[in-house]
Amino acid sequence: MSIPWCLVSAMLAMVSAQISKVIWHAIRYRTFKPHLLVAAGGMPSAHASLVTSLAGSIALWDGIQSPAFAVSVVVGLIVIHDAHVVRYNAGRHASALNQIQTQLEPSPAIAPHKESLGHTKKEIVVGILFGLGVSFLISWLCH
Repeated sequence: MSIPWCLVSAMLAMVSAQISKVIWHAIRYRTFKPHLLVAAGGMPSAHASLVTSLAGSIALWDGIQSPAFAVSVVVGLIVIHDAHVVRYNAGRHASALNQIQTQLEPSPAIAPHKESLGHTKKEIVVGILFGLGVSFLISWLCH
């Protein structure tokens, strides 16, 4: 039984992107926040990295004519759209709700809503580039 290198590539891209979030945040804000390893949102998009690496690996191993590549592209577009449009706007709504809650009834008993849920276009583009880089690297190392 052979190792599904496209899955290895996708998982490595996602984990690497999550690790790079901690590093990026430490450099940019001069604070170490290890909880970012499992957090949604931020630079780069681990979602975009994961699905792009999967599609890129399938393209490199099976070709762009394969049904698996077509499925991975469609699922990838759904995931990226969700990360940018749906979850990004949910984060903006959470921010507005937090502001309203603070103005109406400030209370430490009420936890604020999580605001960093989705991704900006820049975070998604960097995630896509990250995912492509990992898929090319894994293909080069294992093919």
